[in-house]
This record gives sequence, structure tokens and C-alpha cells, in this order.
Amino acid sequence: MKALILDIQREDWDRTQGMTFADVETPVLDESKSPEDSSQPYRICGHVLLGEIVETGSYASHYYRYRSDDIVSTESHIFCGKCH
Repeated sequence: MKALILDIQREDWDRTQGMTFADVETPVLDESKSPEDSSQPYRICGHVLLGEIVETGSYASHYYRYRSDDIVSTESHIFCGKCH
């Protein structure tokens, strides 16, 4: 997929010159991994994000009642540093 990425280490975020438009693998849901332990060397960024949920984990289903086929949007310019 195409994505706007920030491909520097977190400690260097304040020294970046910007983001890169790149081809990246589509993220895959894997509940055996913690979101904080993302193995990707970059952050996928965006602005005015709108999408369709294709799969949910048990936490999102139970606590937020997200379901496959839900249409969602987000403030994607606010980084928590814990997920893609």
C-alpha cells in the first residue's frame, strides 16, 4: 500500500526534515504481539484518515464495540507512539 511514513527513530523526531511517501506492507493484526513492540522501522502517518475496519482484535471489539465493516475516522496527526 502507499503510505506517508516517518522513517526515523523516535529520539530523532524533533530533528526530522519531514515525511516520505512510500510503498509499505499492509499492517496485519496479530494479538500475540503488543502494539508497543511494532517491528516496523517507521510510523505510518496521515491527515484526514477515513477507512473501513476489515478485522478487529478482542480488545477493540469488547471495549469499543468496533466491528468489521465499520467506517471510522481519526486524528492521525496525533502520535501515541504505541501503534502503526
